[in-house]
Amino acid sequence: MAVIGLADSADPAAIPYLAKAVTDRNAGVRKQVAQALTDFHGPEIAAALVLALNDSGAVVVEAAAESLTELKDPAAGDAILPRLDASDEVKLAACLAGIKELLRPEAMGTAITALKHASTVVRIQAVGVIGWLQDETTLPALRDAAHAGPPHRPCRFRVP
Repeated sequence: MAVIGLADSADPAAIPYLAKAVTDRNAGVRKQVAQALTDFHGPEIAAALVLALNDSGAVVVEAAAESLTELKDPAAGDAILPRLDASDEVKLAACLAGIKELLRPEAMGTAITALKHASTVVRIQAVGVIGWLQDETTLPALRDAAHAGPPHRPCRFRVP
């Protein structure tokens, strides 16, 4: 639990120790560290969270994905961009979510490709990236994605 004390300290000197702790033997520690890393900033934090996306424990991967989304640190972009080719839908969705508000145009190609992904979560995150980048040339891809797939049930909305 010394690792958690380091995380709670918010001392930047703790960053190297916390970054190393994402590989601790205990999945509970790895999860807590992944959650705590959002209190810090810098490329080491994003790199540690991206490393945690490869964890064997689903709770650790989910914590790392959520932390990447919350990080919103420009330094995170350099760590996330190489991971946009992830084949695992949880990792891909997390990386798309983590990069969208960083406004990295390099993510556009992956986002357009991800519009055809089988996972709804991945497609939603891809639309988010495209929306944040506000590139009008992507409108045809968005239109095609909206019309692809099984027909949707009509729904009614009440307007007060």
